[in-house]
Amino acid sequence: MAEQSTVLLILGMHRSGTSALTRVLNLCGVDLGTRLMPPAADNNQHGFWEHLDAVDVDERLLHHLGRSWWDTRSLPQGWLHAPGTASLRPRIGALVRDEFSGSPLWALKDPRLCRLLPLWLEELKAAGVQVKLVFMLRHPEEVTASLARRDGISAAESGTLLLLHFFEAALASAGLPRSVVTYQALMDDWRGCVGRIARELDIALPLSEAVEAEVERFLSPSARHHHAAGQSPALSGSLNGRVYRLACESGDSAAFWAGAEELLRVWRMYQQDFVPYVNELQDMLAIRAAMERREAKPLSAAGGGDTLSMTPLTHLQFRMITGLQDGVGRLGQAAADVAATVVQVGTESAAGLSGQIATAVTAVHESLGSLRQDLGQVSAALENGLQQLAGQAAREQALEARLAALQQENAGSAASQERGLAALKQQLDGAAELAAARQEQLGTLLATAVQRLEAMELREQQREDRRLGRRLRRLLSGK
Repeated sequence: MAEQSTVLLILGMHRSGTSALTRVLNLCGVDLGTRLMPPAADNNQHGFWEHLDAVDVDERLLHHLGRSWWDTRSLPQGWLHAPGTASLRPRIGALVRDEFSGSPLWALKDPRLCRLLPLWLEELKAAGVQVKLVFMLRHPEEVTASLARRDGISAAESGTLLLLHFFEAALASAGLPRSVVTYQALMDDWRGCVGRIARELDIALPLSEAVEAEVERFLSPSARHHHAAGQSPALSGSLNGRVYRLACESGDSAAFWAGAEELLRVWRMYQQDFVPYVNELQDMLAIRAAMERREAKPLSAAGGGDTLSMTPLTHLQFRMITGLQDGVGRLGQAAADVAATVVQVGTESAAGLSGQIATAVTAVHESLGSLRQDLGQVSAALENGLQQLAGQAAREQALEARLAALQQENAGSAASQERGLAALKQQLDGAAELAAARQEQLGTLLATAVQRLEAMELREQQREDRRLGRRLRRLLSGK
């Protein structure tokens, strides 16, 4: 690797304009390598400009970690030193050596880099490459609309993904040379964006008449399908909106990162108070989703013809979940970026938990000889489920207390926060009522299991009595 080799890491959320920015830099002389992802007519017809080997490393790593690009959970603790991570480290070094050993200035673009940046920084440093970063930001409403159209992702999920992609990358890249541009600025004045990146990162991005003509042909306004108003509600209170507005209003990247310190402080608070709660509930939902994807195979009870399968969602559960999905993510405060997801996941978790316990109850009917042992296992599962519900209630109380503190801290937006907190409290009350209903239903399931056990034991005793009667008749008849 040449001593002066420099890589530009293009960082940004999916659908934020990183493809357009990467291609513009490529036309200005930045090497992207030879193995690029092909365009997709129904997705990104002008090209992704992502190196296939880099994307493959990131996809494999997320798979090893039990995650995906659309997963809103935190990465597992200690992921940077996990065996799956270690197995992929040599591939990063091989990519640098095989594709860019003769390139003084090259770039990698993959939105997954935002969350996996610590690994790439370590391996690029080990390869002797100088790392500089370009952050690409787009109006949150445009990103949300694009993800909803392409992937069917909800506004709450998109908002949380935006938070994770920006703040995790911002924290991991602290102290490194980094420039920040917006998609709107690129479309309005791409020359100014290129000049700003070159100036702030101290790199050469020469322009010629031929290059300018090629860029003008590439940046077609028709490729942009979603437009959001500059001063929309998304920029007035949400944390994602504040990040984007800061990027629009900052004269240069130094001013942006200075202003972002306060936003980073808020994000660290979210990580401490909200993120663990979201992670736990989403882990439970992931288990439920896996169970629902499994092929439904009825279980036959030994000694009878009864069949049991997973209990479907009740009409009440379906109505509550659908209502939350329609309305979640609309609170205007910064806390709502994460809190709305907490509400959505918290309500759905009751249904997820009921599915797990219902599956445990069906184990009672697997064999007559192990009925007593199975019933004990069901009782333990029920007790554990009730403990989890109690723990959820405690965490919900802690969440309410924290939101109350946030309301006092943000006195300037007290009126709008009060509306958001009232909506959140209403959803939490609904979750508590659902949990109570599930507790009552679990008691009914246990009573039913006991009744079935007693009925089976009675049938067994009756069969034994009939056998003894037949033996007695044979003895009396002398046969």
